[in-house]
Amino acid sequence: MRKTLPILTVVVTSGLALVCAFSVSSGQVGGDFRDAARGPGHSTRTDAGRATQYDFQLAQAKAKEPEPAKPPEPVATTKLVSPRDVLTAARQRLREYKGLKAGIVESINIGSKPFKATGTYLQGPGDKVSVEFKFAKGEALSGSMKQVCDGQILWTRFDVGRDSQITRQDIEKIRAAFKGQPRVPDYRLSADIGFGGLKGLLSSLQDTMDFSPARTETHPVMKQGQSTKAEMIVLRGKWNSAMREVLLGDNAKQKDALFPPYVPELAWVYLDAENLFPYRIMYLKKEFPVNKARALVTLEFTPDWSVVPAAEEFEYSPPDEIQQQDITNQVIEGLKKRLEASKKK
Repeated sequence: MRKTLPILTVVVTSGLALVCAFSVSSGQVGGDFRDAARGPGHSTRTDAGRATQYDFQLAQAKAKEPEPAKPPEPVATTKLVSPRDVLTAARQRLREYKGLKAGIVESINIGSKPFKATGTYLQGPGDKVSVEFKFAKGEALSGSMKQVCDGQILWTRFDVGRDSQITRQDIEKIRAAFKGQPRVPDYRLSADIGFGGLKGLLSSLQDTMDFSPARTETHPVMKQGQSTKAEMIVLRGKWNSAMREVLLGDNAKQKDALFPPYVPELAWVYLDAENLFPYRIMYLKKEFPVNKARALVTLEFTPDWSVVPAAEEFEYSPPDEIQQQDITNQVIEGLKKRLEASKKK
């Protein structure tokens, strides 16, 4: 498990594992709340405008109800030519949603005993995202991962056995450190620091992989809780030269250089041919001497188009009993080193 968590951090959180915390101010309803708390006989308002505690609670309950949503309209995928066009269009489609809720099943085949993690992906306006995984490996080890982000603060919490860790990143401070640098566009930055949800994950794939031409294939997927077959646009790629150097260092120039056993070498992306939603993303390992590949990490998403997540889904307050680590400056320094290294090449 000690090897599994780092690869989840490197691979999965390169755009997906992020949770944004945004506290909704209670000041907007402060007056109503004070009147309601005193009771009907103590309202400072007129009878016509009086808000009873029941009225207030009912209004609050309605405000928390998820907004109904509609399935996405089909897109003209036949006009998409290159893998880059496909991924760019898929990212743009994700940005157009008012909100998104999807179930996640993550299959992890690293080490001697494969296991699965289940969770929920929520996406709100802008960069608001909430991702949560729960996993179990036998009775002796269980854990979870939660990330929340509002585009300003990125919180990440890992719980493994009895150990818990919470980190904090100031997204705005990180962005400001690289503002105006053409070599660090915002989509690249969001992928590098692990925020941006599915949009960031697709950005990361686009930036780190060389993909073969897209193919349309029929594959089984879960839609609305039912197993079915659907036409998918399939992209198959391998790490590009820049990412190989990050992962292999000086050995990157060797054509047959071996990656560590827990590091994938390939990625396959399955996008709905109608609306470009990424139903499945797989990270795979080459197997020698046979020309095959084995999935190390598989992410499967089942979107629920019936609701838009409520605003409070993106709120997060870390518990006082767990020490927080602000890693903002470490992230900035790490990105600067990578940028300087890339300039020398």
